[in-house]
Order: sequence, then structure tokens, then C-alpha cells
Amino acid sequence: LFVGAMAPLAFLREHQCNMQEIIGALPLSSRQWCLSRTAGLCLLGFLMLGLMQLAILLGVGWKQAALLSASDAIVVLRAVLQACVVQQMPAVILLSLLMLWCSLKSSKSTLIYVITAVIYLVYPMLAVATGSPLMANSKLLSPALWQVMSVLDPYAVTPLMQQWLQGQYQSQLDATLLINRLSLIAICAA
Repeated sequence: LFVGAMAPLAFLREHQCNMQEIIGALPLSSRQWCLSRTAGLCLLGFLMLGLMQLAILLGVGWKQAALLSASDAIVVLRAVLQACVVQQMPAVILLSLLMLWCSLKSSKSTLIYVITAVIYLVYPMLAVATGSPLMANSKLLSPALWQVMSVLDPYAVTPLMQQWLQGQYQSQLDATLLINRLSLIAICAA
């Protein structure tokens, strides 16, 4: 949601402030412009995710952290970092690239906001349709949808749920999760 809210500032600032000619006079290719703006938006998204993870660790786990041994604290920190890197970073990159594509097709910030809202409305509906245990009253509507989401789920919730339902509670990369993350990276690279 944060990436979608910040995307018009990152990609459409020149259009909104009527500064296209000034920015166009800089010795910057369109590829460099796209790369710099997308990288900036991704870094901002990563920073926000990191701050949220830190706030959750400090806020919720502060009392429990005193009870943890050093080795347990390292395991918890490793799990949080792995969740951030494996789950959230590819999703932030994908959303940033999607917002870049939208801004290149239209200079209207409303389009970016609408697409962001649609993504965040459709994703929970897909989670319900795939029978995710994270959603109340969710039922598996189609095994084919489950298979598609296990490969293309941007937040990797479906493959993680599949891993946990099979009794693998470790935060290891199993084949389905690895395929999911690699397919998401391939989509971002395309």
C-alpha cells in the first residue's frame, strides 16, 4: 500500500508540477530515469518494511525478548530477516515496477491509486478462494487456482501455508517457495 501511495511522487512529480522540460534537459536517459526512480521507490519501501518489522519486534516482543536466550534471539532475528528478504522484498520490487509501467502509460496519478486499490482488494479475495487459513471462512474453490497462486503469489503466503500444512514449520526454502520466488523475480526481470 505504501509503494502505491508513494509511486505518483516518485514517477509523476515532473508531470504534476509541469517540469518535464527542465527534467528532460538533464543528461539522463529514459532508462537511467526509470532505474533511479524505481530504485528509490524500492529503497523507500524496504526502509518502511524494516521500520515496521523493528516496531513489531520492539513493541510486541520486548517483554518476551528478555526471556529469550542469545541463541533463541538469533533464531527469531534470522526468521524476521528471512521473511523480509524472501517474502516482502520481491513483492515491493514487483509493485514498484508495476507502478513504473502504469506511470509510463499514463501521467495520471489516479490510475496508480486505482490499480493499487484493486491489487489490495483482489489479493484478499484470492486468499479466500485458495482456502488460506489466514482468512476466515475461506474454502478452496479450485485446485488449479491453488496451483497458480503457489507459483505466482507475490507475498508467498500460499506456498508458505502449503509448507506449514505439510508440517514443515521451519523457515526453510522448500521447492514450492523457491519456484514462487524465482517466478516472481523472472516476472520482475521481464
